[in-house]
Amino acid sequence: MKKIINIKNIIAAVVVLFATTSCDDFLDTPPADLLSSEGFYQTPSQSEQGIIGVYAGLRFISNDEYLYMSECRSDNTWIEPLSNGIRDYCEIGTFRAGNEIATINSAWNRWYKVIYDANVALAKIPGCDFGTNTAMKEQFLGEMHFIRGWAYFELVRLFGNIPIIDSPMSPSEVKNVAQSSAREVYDKMILPDLTTAKAKLPVSTSMVDSKNSSIAKSGRADQIAAQAMLARVYMAMAGFPLNDNSALSLAETELKAVINYSESNGNKFWAPDSNRMAETMDADRRILQQIFYLCNPVPQRRYRKPVSLQL
Repeated sequence: MKKIINIKNIIAAVVVLFATTSCDDFLDTPPADLLSSEGFYQTPSQSEQGIIGVYAGLRFISNDEYLYMSECRSDNTWIEPLSNGIRDYCEIGTFRAGNEIATINSAWNRWYKVIYDANVALAKIPGCDFGTNTAMKEQFLGEMHFIRGWAYFELVRLFGNIPIIDSPMSPSEVKNVAQSSAREVYDKMILPDLTTAKAKLPVSTSMVDSKNSSIAKSGRADQIAAQAMLARVYMAMAGFPLNDNSALSLAETELKAVINYSESNGNKFWAPDSNRMAETMDADRRILQQIFYLCNPVPQRRYRKPVSLQL
């Protein structure tokens, strides 16, 4: 009888052991439909996939910031106040918005999501093996410096003092990061990132993808876009609240470089009249940079969200 009981106890213990082990293995199985940065960015193709993901984060920002938080508050639009309801654009356009407005929170969260993704790419791409194609690697890094610098520029314009996050951090780590002044954000992030982007990026005609194919018309950031963005940053620095008059000459230098490039390439960014401008918009001839998105359900139709880098 004791032997039977002992055998039953052993079997029960084995069953529990296997059940526990199987449960642990099951819970530790990574999701098959998601990719994490761990183990990724191992090849040029994976690096480019990551880069495209960073660009994808810009998809809705033009609505949150440029339309609702900028244009709606300008003299270009009239927003009728609502007395019996709340719409984000009405509250923003009539200067009644508080920090509970979803559009304001969305702009903050989306820009910092772009920064986080760019930080991951900038941390991972240097360790990726590009073989002898260092130019491609430099281009990919330049694109990420451009987007991160642009993101900090828009955040500091919208919110003033903000936290500087220059590497991948966990939410608990981010909570311990104090705000930096607007001047610090310009000096530590915006100008260094855009200057680095300008140095690393080629002009659009020399831009390539991970297969070494031309992406001249892809809308991704190139050297001219970086120079134009730097000029825009310097002009902003010359105004309120920094009032840095020395930045004006720096803006002029960058803009002259853009104009010289345009003139030496058949007046690339100029249109003689409004009709010609309208005709050439689809060819993107007059735009320094414009990011494209596919619009479903018609795959052939491209949905544009242009950045404000048009001359």
